[in-house]
Amino acid sequence: MINNGMVPAAAIIAVLLGTPVQAADMAVKSPPVMPPVFSWTGFYIGLNAGGYDGRLSESQSLSAPNCSGPDCPALLSFLSMGHNLEGLGLTGGVEGGYNLQFNNIVAGLEADFESFAVRQSFTFGPTLVDPPIPAGAFGSGSITTNWLLTVRPRLGVAIDRSLFYVTGGFAETDAKFTEALTVTGAAGRNPVVGQYAVNASGGPGWVVGGGVESAPWGHWTVKAEYLHVSFSGLNATGSVFNSAVGGRVGGGLTGSVLTETAHLDADILRVGLNFKL
Repeated sequence: MINNGMVPAAAIIAVLLGTPVQAADMAVKSPPVMPPVFSWTGFYIGLNAGGYDGRLSESQSLSAPNCSGPDCPALLSFLSMGHNLEGLGLTGGVEGGYNLQFNNIVAGLEADFESFAVRQSFTFGPTLVDPPIPAGAFGSGSITTNWLLTVRPRLGVAIDRSLFYVTGGFAETDAKFTEALTVTGAAGRNPVVGQYAVNASGGPGWVVGGGVESAPWGHWTVKAEYLHVSFSGLNATGSVFNSAVGGRVGGGLTGSVLTETAHLDADILRVGLNFKL
């Protein structure tokens, strides 16, 4: 066949038929749709629950300037011994806050109010302090709380839909410490030669900790968190009452004062469920 420069009809048909097929292939290869990027910015509210390990450390001293008998040094030393308590419990309550995200840095403020029912107590005696001299003592004490409030800045790093953060700030609880002591003398002469009672109420404290929070679906987030709370200021004094006049110990306790200082710490592990508004 002589080629006269004309394009064969079969080639033209092939080109025409191939064009829509290629166009269809190009349409199928469009870029995938990316999921929206999660932002931690905004208000949130939620619930938390967990447990605590609470510890009380208490020290005390008895000042008795009029006590000069042979049994006084041992008695004053015994009554100046402190007490340490530890106990476990459950905690849980409500929380809320606000986050502001800058790139992958998240800063925020969170507050929570929850149950914090510490119930710890001690007893001792009756104990003969310096036998055979008949001076002894017995007593009891307790620490109680009902609630815990914290207000804490948070600072963390967001990685995808997870937030790793540290936190710390203000804490307050309704801690109450009480102690009662009774000093005894020779039976038949001065069975009770002095008594003391101290009552202290706690003030504000501080809290520090950290945790991880994740946003597994929608506006819901879940977290695991550790907090350490500390409360000082449980200080009180109590003057002697029912102080017997005369006797080896009784007269020496006239005008004496018991001073105590207590410190409450607790480690809290808890989980939380929040809704981002």
